[in-house]
Amino acid sequence: MTSISLRERERDALIQIAKFRFLTAEQLTEFLFRDRPDLKESSRLVMTRQLLSTLQKKGLIARTSRSIGGPDAGSVRSAYYVRPDGMRVVWEFGVGREPKRTAPRGTFLLRHALALADIALAFEREARQNAGHAVVVWEPDWEAAQRADRLVVVPDAFLMYAAPPSVLDAFVEMDLGTMGSRFFQRKIERYLELYRGETWKGHLPSWPTVLTVTTSPTRSLLLRSATERALGDADTNARLHRGTEFAFCDLATLMAKGPLAPIWQFAGSDRATHALLEE
Repeated sequence: MTSISLRERERDALIQIAKFRFLTAEQLTEFLFRDRPDLKESSRLVMTRQLLSTLQKKGLIARTSRSIGGPDAGSVRSAYYVRPDGMRVVWEFGVGREPKRTAPRGTFLLRHALALADIALAFEREARQNAGHAVVVWEPDWEAAQRADRLVVVPDAFLMYAAPPSVLDAFVEMDLGTMGSRFFQRKIERYLELYRGETWKGHLPSWPTVLTVTTSPTRSLLLRSATERALGDADTNARLHRGTEFAFCDLATLMAKGPLAPIWQFAGSDRATHALLEE
């Protein structure tokens, strides 16, 4: 057992940072205090910074030495990550399914991790605004891989969103525009290989929608076209078209309008955009 004593909120903060690899103070504030609307935003942020300071003094987390642009032009964000000692504490809590995972080495995945956290928070906000809705599951890549097949494809995250009477199961991909469309097409082909192989049936009640969040509407259209090439002709590959859904949206629109708005481009659809939970 660890000799480091942590209060409940400190423990929650450490687990959240480890879950996403990197989080800004503002993102962590929303995760920690989403059930405390009675507190002013400024008060919540002050309390979060106090928690972060405590965890830093205990040697469990650190702050990035450089800042990056956020989803809005001109914004600058620095982030916190868990140090090796902090990861050992996290795994002593029994959190996660892959105890061999280590603390981040460098900031290579910084932008990607913060973007994924933004997506998760967008669904959290949507759930708070709709009675009965809830983010039931948000699993990072190393857990999402357990639901897929890490030898075939590793999603960036797995989401289960309850909107009674509907439930949305989704693999989430965050695309920063660093890969070519052919590379992305091969990734979709691996998803289709996984779907046809049916090994996922032991971990999922049904095949999830694959949601890809991109850097721009133009990028969404490009990746949608790549996906349609992977799917092939609808008559020839009727089973793939009936059994799978691939949807695309850019991060700025997602954050501005919310994930349940009719903002998603679906591969193979003759309509410009759809909502995720259409009747």
